[in-house]
Amino acid sequence: MNLFYINQYITIVKDKNKYIFADAIGLEQKNTYDFTGAQEEVFLEMINGRGYGRKELSDIFGYNSIADWLKNGYILPRQLDYTGYYSRTRSFYYHSGMLQQANALKDKSVLILGCGGIGTHVSWNLTTLGVGRIDLLDFDVVEEHNLNRQILYDRNDIGLFKVDVLKAKLEAINSEIIINAINLKIENEEQLSDICLKNKYDLIIKSLDSPIYFSLWLDSVCVKNHIKYISSTLTSIGQYIGPTFIPGKSSNACDFNDYSTNSIRISGIAPSVSFVMYQIAASVSEEAFKVLLGLGGLKYIDNIYLENFISNRAFSLRPKKKYLLDGANHYSVLNIHNLIAICILLLGVIFHEAQMTTRILAFVYTVIAPIFITDENDNVYKIGFINLLLYLFAMSVILLRDTAFASIQGLNDVLGSVYAVVLLLSFIFLAAVLFQALLIYLDVKKA
Repeated sequence: MNLFYINQYITIVKDKNKYIFADAIGLEQKNTYDFTGAQEEVFLEMINGRGYGRKELSDIFGYNSIADWLKNGYILPRQLDYTGYYSRTRSFYYHSGMLQQANALKDKSVLILGCGGIGTHVSWNLTTLGVGRIDLLDFDVVEEHNLNRQILYDRNDIGLFKVDVLKAKLEAINSEIIINAINLKIENEEQLSDICLKNKYDLIIKSLDSPIYFSLWLDSVCVKNHIKYISSTLTSIGQYIGPTFIPGKSSNACDFNDYSTNSIRISGIAPSVSFVMYQIAASVSEEAFKVLLGLGGLKYIDNIYLENFISNRAFSLRPKKKYLLDGANHYSVLNIHNLIAICILLLGVIFHEAQMTTRILAFVYTVIAPIFITDENDNVYKIGFINLLLYLFAMSVILLRDTAFASIQGLNDVLGSVYAVVLLLSFIFLAAVLFQALLIYLDVKKA
């Protein structure tokens, strides 16, 4: 006989003599039941883990009530684990509608570059989530000044290698996953490439800040070998998170900044406190969770987020060039934007008599579009100024057509023919660009 048990993922609230099946997050009321004495006794036994057959439950609570409980998932034909290590994690999956992905992380591998303030917090987060394999890479030892922000280290660990200490403590938290300690200082791109190619990581998390130009090596390795990564660091008294690099789909760190191999940090005590590291690591871990499970809704795609925790001032950096594809063959979104702007302006010139909205659309696009192309004020002004000049030029041509000069025999026909040819060529060029981009994208996916 199959036994049915109370679904421990459902929150049950008692209010006087009534029992409410409620949503665990907002305690939104779902169904309310007022049991008799005998019914309440059986119900409390089920709360404590006892199972009953369906017929027996129907006799006690009524057929319609049990049918309703089954429909809403209040009772299940199996007993859930509500005391084990992953019991709360699985509850999260249940309430997020992600039960089918509950075991997916066990097959994922992550490399964490740097086991300092961010790296220790992120490694703890991924360990508790149950990522199947975590490789910790660092060369430093635990020092007293690390203890104000680097989680899991204590005074007994001073002088010991960080990766060895962190590995032991993470294994003590979750013994079901594989954690490797890589005690190494990466001196060049070849070293990083050898590690990545040997282990074939699903994701790399960059949480180190030395050398300053490390992103040059990381970008080169990850672009060539189609490896995903998330970058983060601390800046002054705030956070600096991003970008998230997805090969063939998003920008990498070098698309935002120009890194010089001549830049070397020789002095300076960086300000850092625990709650700042905690918040940065929490954001990075959330992003990593989504990347590993392919959930989408990534926050740091083509985006670097900066926030000052004291002033609450926050802003985002956009890549200087946002590419549709990785590798040598790519097309700038800015170029396609300019092409679209020209097409809209030409449409405004040709069809302004029949469609006044086209002229308005052209003006709105030329003024507002630059805001979404770049966050750098200088570029916004430059692009907006160029667009506005193009629009004024187009409107001047319209006025020319509407003046007495436009009555000259054949002028209208000539202007119309020129506009039509330019517009046709623009659309052909745009189609060719998109078609070639699609072919390159398919080649990248195939590789």
